[in-house]
Amino acid sequence: MATLEGTVSIDRLPAHRGALVSLAFFRVDSSEDPPPYGGEPPPDACRDAVDVCVEEPGTADIHESPRQWPFAAARTPGHYYVQLRVILYRKHSEKMYAQAEQFFFRRRSIHVSEEGLAGITFPVVWPAQPIDELAHYGTVHPSRSRQ
Repeated sequence: MATLEGTVSIDRLPAHRGALVSLAFFRVDSSEDPPPYGGEPPPDACRDAVDVCVEEPGTADIHESPRQWPFAAARTPGHYYVQLRVILYRKHSEKMYAQAEQFFFRRRSIHVSEEGLAGITFPVVWPAQPIDELAHYGTVHPSRSRQ
């Protein structure tokens, strides 16, 4: 196994209470291979992922932007396309929301050699769409646990 080390950098983040950040890896045979799934993998295709940040929702807004998170991931040497998957916990109109966004780096694959790869940055800009205009997939209500 080789080590892939770098930074996830997200610019223009709105105020938020926490974040879950992960990287999903899609192995391909060579640098000439196109992105799998046309660069839009379905959620169940993300079987090879590593957590970069697990930040539970707090009580105060975080106004830091850009935010950067270092990561290190053990990978079998080879070529990979990468998708950044982010859930941002946001409070709006006295309700908590979990905004999920995916950013697929489809321009080219990365090559992890036997020696590893260090110093890579995955930079993205958070979408500027207002929270009121985001798609709504349902509501989760807390329930008492059964013992």
